[in-house]
Amino acid sequence: MLLLFETFQSPNGCIMLSFLLYCFIILCCVHHHVTLKDEEAIPLISKYFNTKGRYEEVNPYLKQDILAVNRSILQPPSSQCREIHLTAIIRHGTRYPTAKNINEMQQLHNIVLNNSIGEHSWLREILTQWTMWYIEDMDGRLVQKGVEDLKHLAIRLTRLFPSMISEEKLRGGLIRFITSSKGRCVNSTLEFWKRGYGHDINSKSSCILFHDLFSRLDKAANENKLRQQVSEAVTVQIGHADTLLPLLTLLGFFKDTVPLTSTNYASHTQRSFRTSHMMPYAANFLLVLYDCGEGGIRLQPLLNEKPLTFPGLTDQQVSVPLYEDVRKHYRDLLNGCDFETECQLFNNPAEV
Repeated sequence: MLLLFETFQSPNGCIMLSFLLYCFIILCCVHHHVTLKDEEAIPLISKYFNTKGRYEEVNPYLKQDILAVNRSILQPPSSQCREIHLTAIIRHGTRYPTAKNINEMQQLHNIVLNNSIGEHSWLREILTQWTMWYIEDMDGRLVQKGVEDLKHLAIRLTRLFPSMISEEKLRGGLIRFITSSKGRCVNSTLEFWKRGYGHDINSKSSCILFHDLFSRLDKAANENKLRQQVSEAVTVQIGHADTLLPLLTLLGFFKDTVPLTSTNYASHTQRSFRTSHMMPYAANFLLVLYDCGEGGIRLQPLLNEKPLTFPGLTDQQVSVPLYEDVRKHYRDLLNGCDFETECQLFNNPAEV
């Protein structure tokens, strides 16, 4: 599903800006630690929750210090390199189930309570301890953990990119915030076929976002080449798993040589396409554009605060290839990937 983005433009813009400033700047002075008691309440199977997993399962070091950052993940090829633009595409934080899923859980709860027979200890435990406390009004809203997910990520990003995400740039209008139009579980095989490499059309739903992304990078690179101030130093886009996963697929990340199916699942334990690792709550895809002087303009991708290597560009310096080489690698998509063309219906559906 294609998710369109819209900017914050309202009479309360100053209030929103103040809140974002609070999240991205002021909170960087506050320290947060997860307590042992918090961790003991997390089930051992939590790392297998696919797109409904905790961000801490992807980066376990955050369990000890939720604000820990490691600037060594930024790998510019020389000390000459300086950051000139950052795009961050971020999934929302932990949320309640949707109303549809809550209704299904309620039905299951009623079936278990009204039809269970037996004296097994595990059954008694379920019957006496399973309290169905979800209500339809929760319908996908962020829980407090989800708010904290994004606050903590914002703080870590200010520490990773202090020259980019700063109060000066925010007040100067050089940081842009964009959100999806929405106000706020499936297994890996289903995600593969629904949003990943299972069908070619899945990734094409991100054509608009793909072109928007490269248009922004082109603009920043050109302004820098002309020795102008980059007019949009940082862009933060908040979306959904449906936003990020098709984009990563379109760009060719995490593609296995053999498609994942229900019949070969057992042989894919070492596969690249693992939604538990790729798409937890608060998942984030970062693109950092560097000016490296004589080393040219370079681009570094990161997913969930870890460096990636562009598919097909493994011979480039570490994980920061020349931006022009990245554009050449994706030239077919840049010259095509038109959403309307890819998704248009037949003119005469009755003949189909």
